[in-house]
Amino acid sequence: MPKTMSAVLQKRIRVQGLVILDHYADRFDDFRRGTAT
Repeated sequence: MPKTMSAVLQKRIRVQGLVILDHYADRFDDFRRGTAT
């Protein structure tokens, strides 16, 4: 896979992760508590 393609994919994944974290920011503490056990 070309380097540019992997860079685009990584950037897209990072943006999606930020959107998900922003969307679930209020529930993230509950999620972290659930996974910590």
